[in-house]
Amino acid sequence: MLDVTSPHHLDSVPAHVTLVGAGPGDPELLTVKAVKALASAHTVLYDNLVSDDVLALCERIVVGQTDEIHLMQHWLRERGQEVPPEDAKTHKMKMNGMVHEMIMPGMLNAEQLAELDKARGSDFDRLFLKAMIGHHLGAIDMVNQLQASAGSGNDDIVYRFASDVYADQSTEVERMTKMLEATPGK
Repeated sequence: MLDVTSPHHLDSVPAHVTLVGAGPGDPELLTVKAVKALASAHTVLYDNLVSDDVLALCERIVVGQTDEIHLMQHWLRERGQEVPPEDAKTHKMKMNGMVHEMIMPGMLNAEQLAELDKARGSDFDRLFLKAMIGHHLGAIDMVNQLQASAGSGNDDIVYRFASDVYADQSTEVERMTKMLEATPGK
């Protein structure tokens, strides 16, 4: 694993990058270590299959969401709350005293991830952009739900964070929609 810091965001927290290659003797085979690394990744990119615009978008998203995740983790820790792992694909909802695991809004299911994995070139770009638009709209929905809840404006940190997420995610949705419209294909 290699620690890197984006040169475009000098005060960012170092990110972990794992370079994954094919298994020995077969370019279609992945090692167990590679499969585990891919399964726990926030974002997986094949640099020779993705347009420069999508790679630049991903860099912005990773930086922004890493900062958001760390702020939320810090906020939860300060209040003695459970901090979900960074690779969480679900969130816990407590209803009527029972805890339910629910998929986070905008997260891809296994079938969608498999479809994305098979796509190449502009087909990959289109699927990825559609998925990320959905992911960002899911974050906007969560912010709207939070802001509609009683007392949501009482915590200044939460209010500012939610407002920032709304503004950032809305801007990214607009940017990705324009990119999607400019991407060749269906």
